[in-house]
Amino acid sequence: MQLAANLNGLTGPDVQPWHIKATLTLHDQSGNVTGQGTYEEFWAGETKYRRSYSDSESTETYYGTATGVMRSGSLGSPLEPYTLVRDEIVNPISTNGQWLDRASSQQVHGKGDGKLICAGITGATAFGQTAHFVAPSYCFDPVLPALRVSVRWGQITQFLHNNVVSFQGHYLPRDLVGLRDERPVLELHLDTIEKIATFNAADFVPPPDAKPWPTSVTISSAEAQQLHLEQPAPVYPPIAVAARIQGTVVLHAILGQNGRVLSSKVVTGPAMLQQAALDAVRNWTYHPYLLNNKPADVNTTINVVFSLSPRPHAAAQ
Repeated sequence: MQLAANLNGLTGPDVQPWHIKATLTLHDQSGNVTGQGTYEEFWAGETKYRRSYSDSESTETYYGTATGVMRSGSLGSPLEPYTLVRDEIVNPISTNGQWLDRASSQQVHGKGDGKLICAGITGATAFGQTAHFVAPSYCFDPVLPALRVSVRWGQITQFLHNNVVSFQGHYLPRDLVGLRDERPVLELHLDTIEKIATFNAADFVPPPDAKPWPTSVTISSAEAQQLHLEQPAPVYPPIAVAARIQGTVVLHAILGQNGRVLSSKVVTGPAMLQQAALDAVRNWTYHPYLLNNKPADVNTTINVVFSLSPRPHAAAQ
């Protein structure tokens, strides 16, 4: 696994300065296009890069500097699907923690896929039977250690890596498909993959309007609850009700200066309830948190409790 992690993506001591640009298309689960955008990055080191995400309404650009990350653009606009695919291309395999359980051969359905070699945590269904691998898990080409499928938590639960190419001795997908409930909701094509032979240092200098990122504070879940404006109740998954699954999904969330949820990730909680919690908090709004009388981004924890008594319901706590 460590070898695969070293050979997939664009991280590691052997990687030379690079430039990539990708176009993205988002779909709803009926296949309708809901958005289009781009991701572009010029990278010359951990403290020297320029990374931009754009859609039809906003643009965010991040600058890596020796004193920290600076951000300019439409600072209040969450572009989580775009930042998610950046991680999937540049640093797709996590070897942190004790998640790796075993490796085995498994049939994976995807564009041109045959028998892939998969590794990850094996779990059990609500009825005690052995299930397929659960997040995070990874499937590789049977001949080369090239990543073909990754399974994760979040609003996109699976990525298919298609048209894989070798760049600087590392594997990258020219085409990336994000799935949710086995339906494509995101498509990405890498238009440009190239080395940077020479570059102008001025290209990495943040503009005057750039601000330190993140400008944030950390508050407790109880403090965050006092700021809430609207919290539409999560939809209790029927499959979880039928399986008598209940419990608390704990999320780490970043609340933006405009009071909207910029991003959320699962910390822990029953697998059948995680996506319902993520879907719900994406639409929650809060009063902006004021730091020195100015709105600030907030790191916090959100607890979403799913209970079957006296009837199936869910709410923040």
